[in-house]
Amino acid sequence: MNTVDNNHGFSLIELMVVLAIISVMTGIAGFVYVTRLPEMRLDNAARDLMGDIRQTRALAVEANSPYLLCITSSTTYQIDRVTDSSATNCSSDGTPTVRTTDLAVDYPGVTFGYKSGLKDCTNNTDTIDDAVALSGNNLIFNGAGSSVLSAQPGAVPQTLGMIYLTNNDGDDHPTRCLSVRGMIGLVKYAKWSGSSWEG
Repeated sequence: MNTVDNNHGFSLIELMVVLAIISVMTGIAGFVYVTRLPEMRLDNAARDLMGDIRQTRALAVEANSPYLLCITSSTTYQIDRVTDSSATNCSSDGTPTVRTTDLAVDYPGVTFGYKSGLKDCTNNTDTIDDAVALSGNNLIFNGAGSSVLSAQPGAVPQTLGMIYLTNNDGDDHPTRCLSVRGMIGLVKYAKWSGSSWEG
C-alpha cells in the first residue's frame, strides 16, 4: 500500500523571500513615518493649543472671573486667572499661573511662526507679518466666557486675531493657523496646503 506524505514545509528560499518582503515594507513604513513626524507634531500642537483656548474660556465661566491665555515666548504660553479685571498680562496681578505649556518639550521643532510669504488665513490676501496677531499676545475671557478683546485692525469682521504655528524641522516649514473669532472665542483651525488655506 502506498502512503502519501503530506508533511511538506516551506523551503529556505520561500522563507527568505517572505523575510525580504517584510523587511522592504517595514523600511518603507519607517521612512514615511519619519518624514511625516514634523507635520504630525505640528498638528498635535495646534490641536492642544485650540483645546487650551477653549479650556481658558471654560475656566472663566466656571470661576465667573477673567482668565487669560498669554503667549510668553516663541514656544511657550500660559493660562492665568486674573483677579484685577484691568490686567492684560499673565501674572501681572500676582495670581498664580494655572498652567504653563512649552511646545519645545512636547513637540520638538514647533514654534509660534509661519512660512515666509504666506497670506493671512482669514482673508487669504494680506501677507502674514506677525506669528501671534492678538492684542498684547493675550486672549482674555471674562467671567461670562466672552472675549474682551477688540478685533485686530484689518481683520475679517468678528476675528479677534490669529495664531500661527510652524515646525522648523519640516522640509517646507508646514504652517497651521488658529483664528479666534466672535465674542465667545470660537477657534477655527486651518492648514496651509502649499497653495491655499484648508480647514
